Amino acid sequence: MYDRNSLNNYFYIYGYFENTVPFYMGKGKDYRYLISHYLTLLYPNRFLKNKILKIGKENIQIKFLHKDLTEEQAFYLEEYYITGSGNKGRLGQPLTEETRKKLSLANKGNQHEKNY
Repeated sequence: MYDRNSLNNYFYIYGYFENTVPFYMGKGKDYRYLISHYLTLLYPNRFLKNKILKIGKENIQIKFLHKDLTEEQAFYLEEYYITGSGNKGRLGQPLTEETRKKLSLANKGNQHEKNY
């Protein structure tokens, strides 16, 4: 799936969408984006599992928002998308200038989208 010659840049940001509304955003590598991963007994997020079962996995769109990220870039972007705002960080605190610069650099990549 990814070029293993560049081990530092194989993370991605993805989201699960019902129609055009996101209900899950996350970072991953390899095959983490697969819906079946979240339907196992070992996955502790009951909310997400129940949401997937209610919608039906055939009705969920998976969109890749960023690919070929370092893990650090992926963490920052995941937080950015989960908070739903470019100006707020965890617990509504303003992002530092350093974090804003890192997000800006990470956002300069290509955006990818694919339905599964």
